Amino acid sequence: MAPQGELIRFMKVSTYGVIYMGTPHQGGNGVPLGRALVNVASIFIKANDRILKHLEKDSEWLLHQLRQYSQISNDFVTKFAYETYETPTALGHKILVVPPASAIVPGQTNAEPLAMGADHRNMVRFSGPKSSDYIIISETLQIMAMDARKNIRSRWKRETLIDSAIISIPRYKHFTGRTGILEELKKKLFVTKECQKLAIVGLGGVGKTQIALQLAYWAKGTQFDYSVFWVPSQSDDSFQEAYTNMSRRLDIQIEPDEDVGESVRRYLESERSGKWLLVVDSADDKETLLGSSAKPGGIGSYLPSSENGLTVFTTQTREVAVAIAGKDLIYLDEMNTEEATELLRKTIFDKTQLQDDATVQELLEELTNLPLAITQAVAYINQTRLPLRKYLDLLQGTQENFVSTMNQGPKNALERMWVLSFSQIRRTSTFAADLVSFISCIEPGAIPRSILPSPPEEEEREHALGTLCRYGFLVRRGDEDTFDMHGHTHKAARIWLQDHSLIERTDAWAIKHLESIFPFAYRGSRLLWRKYMPHAQHALQVSQTYQDKKRFDLFCRVGRCLSMDHQFKKAIIALEETCRWRERYPEEDPDRLYSERSLASAYLNNRQVKEATRILEHVVAIQRKSFAEENHIRLASEHELAGAYINSNCRIKEAIEILEHVVAIRKEMLTEGDIYRLESERELARAYLKNQQIKKASEILEHVVGIEQGLIEMSDKYRRVSLDLLKEVYGMQQAKTGV
Repeated sequence: MAPQGELIRFMKVSTYGVIYMGTPHQGGNGVPLGRALVNVASIFIKANDRILKHLEKDSEWLLHQLRQYSQISNDFVTKFAYETYETPTALGHKILVVPPASAIVPGQTNAEPLAMGADHRNMVRFSGPKSSDYIIISETLQIMAMDARKNIRSRWKRETLIDSAIISIPRYKHFTGRTGILEELKKKLFVTKECQKLAIVGLGGVGKTQIALQLAYWAKGTQFDYSVFWVPSQSDDSFQEAYTNMSRRLDIQIEPDEDVGESVRRYLESERSGKWLLVVDSADDKETLLGSSAKPGGIGSYLPSSENGLTVFTTQTREVAVAIAGKDLIYLDEMNTEEATELLRKTIFDKTQLQDDATVQELLEELTNLPLAITQAVAYINQTRLPLRKYLDLLQGTQENFVSTMNQGPKNALERMWVLSFSQIRRTSTFAADLVSFISCIEPGAIPRSILPSPPEEEEREHALGTLCRYGFLVRRGDEDTFDMHGHTHKAARIWLQDHSLIERTDAWAIKHLESIFPFAYRGSRLLWRKYMPHAQHALQVSQTYQDKKRFDLFCRVGRCLSMDHQFKKAIIALEETCRWRERYPEEDPDRLYSERSLASAYLNNRQVKEATRILEHVVAIQRKSFAEENHIRLASEHELAGAYINSNCRIKEAIEILEHVVAIRKEMLTEGDIYRLESERELARAYLKNQQIKKASEILEHVVGIEQGLIEMSDKYRRVSLDLLKEVYGMQQAKTGV
């Protein structure tokens, strides 16, 4: 059986509206309602004193119920039916048992009063289907039922998507302690509502993410009117990927000239988003979050601000915390001795080892009571079955040169513990150690199994992943083939490679592997490239010293996919890098021309028409020398150049000349239902429209719309474009004729 909280949530999500039939929301009016009810025939057979007391006018109980209902009333359509006839009492008097002032709750949105031609006894008794009251209620119910179907389906779709956003993040089953911190977070955000933005500040490995995750799961399970979103912010790319997933899950429409971040921010600031809790995890880098002179804005410009929203940040940096949350900070230190001991007790397999209190306390002191250090140390002990004393001796004896650029203090214990665990992993599985090196080149979160290099035997990769999970270097997300690595583990691996002069070789290996698996910009590959995108971008960012063809082939593919996802500014950066590298190729080289045309397309979508036109004129001139006039690539470039001329608003006749040629060629080569032919015809009609050749535009668009209506595979987006253009044509014709 589902928990009561879940059942209440299901009821709330599944309820579209309520009709109150003479309900005494505010008690009696003039005559004490309880006494009146006792005297009304057939209403109460047995009067309950407690109920009568509750139903007195302005009783504390009724006011409490009203306050509670008002918090959720906006989520429902409400109808307040009230009596207009007085009800006879046993004493011969007539009274309005529930007058309109009590039956109708003032100030409710989506609410409507319904006057009933009946006394209180007959509010739900109808003389027949033709009675006016029956017609009022039945028609109201029919309208509500029709509206409810779409509304409830949409709610459950949204509810399911919100659930999956949280469920995909693993909840640590051994979480312990921190009760006071969690209660303080709940109180500040949901009880006293002292703030809308709050930052949890503490060193890496101290447990900030786990506390935020506990809060998110608690909110999901108890605060049913809140949506919960989790956004990693280690980098621009991980943040952008999370927002892209949110936009897809919430079915947010992205405008052609707007990026995903702006669309999601606008949605969360709108009324239709409802209440929400947004957790921004690992907001450690000031430049990433707040931007800089070289990179203004940062991801902070995409964070919503709304009275309906709460935002919780986790960060290692007090400067960042103050900048984003002001004085509303929760400082998180290492665990106290009791909490650390309890965590050790929960996670270690061999409980007999805990009998040596002195060694337990010495080990915890060595690990400085850091949750991450304890968790990974126990993973090592569980895997190797090493006695606590032996592990402690090894930890204290770890003298490997490991100069860290991380924060000072308790990090020293984490570093020595990491070296000890990684050394054991290298002895156990060479390929597992290789995977750690590869992962240090990509994002530490949401790592798809399919992105990882493959050894000759698949069993070897499975064994390596199992080893890394058992040692606490990776965490699998439930039953998914997706993994996460803690930020400290990720950073430590990068430093280890640097100290062993392996960084450049590893970067080159990572880029070559990613280039070999990163998908091309086909619509059918969109889900895959979105999973890979933050990892490819991270690898390109950290591998600056590796300059090779493979690197820029990957840059080109990344840029094309970003452009298809309407992330035009990022696409331009990637494609500019590609074009600079490929300038060494001959002018007619297909790869060079492809990247130049791709860059021009991104410029055009970013409204940089002048830059796009310059490149496209060059590309078309080269292709006209090298390719036959029916060549698909040449025709596509000419089509795009014509689009640039149309958008410039000053070279329309040249655009018409080019498009008439392209359309003529494609009519000979392609069927009338081919999307490329239709696209060229639509663009030619747009050019005619700009040039006031309304009749020609109308003829083409009527033909295009007719063909598109019969194409199942045609995207609704393109149908809408054609219909909107045709509507514009008809409007111009009417204006011209005056009809």
